Amino acid sequence: MIALVRKLIWSAGAAAIVLALAWLIVVWANPSRTNYQQAAPKPVLTPASQQPQAYSPRSFAAGERADYVIKFLKVPIGRGTFEVKPHAKAADPWEFEMRMQSHGDLISYHVRSTMEPSFLRPSHYHSVQKDRAPRTVELRFDPRSNTVQRLLNGGMDGPPRPLPARVCDPLSMIYRFREMDFASGQTVGWSVTDGKGTFDMKVAILGREEIEIGGRALRAIRVEPQLGQFHGVFHERPDSKLQIWFSDDAYCIPLRIQSRFHLGDFVVELEQYHRPAPARSP
Repeated sequence: MIALVRKLIWSAGAAAIVLALAWLIVVWANPSRTNYQQAAPKPVLTPASQQPQAYSPRSFAAGERADYVIKFLKVPIGRGTFEVKPHAKAADPWEFEMRMQSHGDLISYHVRSTMEPSFLRPSHYHSVQKDRAPRTVELRFDPRSNTVQRLLNGGMDGPPRPLPARVCDPLSMIYRFREMDFASGQTVGWSVTDGKGTFDMKVAILGREEIEIGGRALRAIRVEPQLGQFHGVFHERPDSKLQIWFSDDAYCIPLRIQSRFHLGDFVVELEQYHRPAPARSP
């Protein structure tokens, strides 16, 4: 019996060593890469009372695209994209799209969000989640009654919910964070809704630091959104903790998104960033 136990322990130890070596090889063979070039410092925030009807962002831009690699325990497991749809004219609504997909398409998220031209309120939100429990969520916003109706898999999911004057959906929230003046502290003044409830947006500024992606040192501001009971793509479990490293420059692009929970860290790192050139003056 003792000999059998020793063999089992030895076999388990050998298997663990093989798995560890395989993990190291995968990590070594998949180094981080990024083409991001640090931009100029962020401009001063324009007060909401002075913002025009057609919102002019100071960080994101119509037509921009950011491609990310998704890692778990430092091993690449998928890819993601954040995109702002191009504008034909300044008064167009803001359309955002996010795709997250694991290798082999075992898990995927596809989210589309439309914000009013003023960037004060959403007009539509739609997400498709494919995993062990696939579901489709749609949020229909009614500006006349100032409410949102949530639909789950095509059916009504509860009654219409009242909304505050300024609110984001789970995707446009990321772009609202990018517009923040991080030097001013934790005051946000916005809310986020998932159609089941509305949650105040708060953020803890953890400080400026330099991070490395693909051998390139980048200035960043590390923040920790504090959204209470709100759960989203990166903040699904009660024991998870979400942190975002925004570039410390005019674009304030998410360089790294980390969701930490008891099994390990999910990390999303910027790999490619495209920003259209500003339109020429006539």
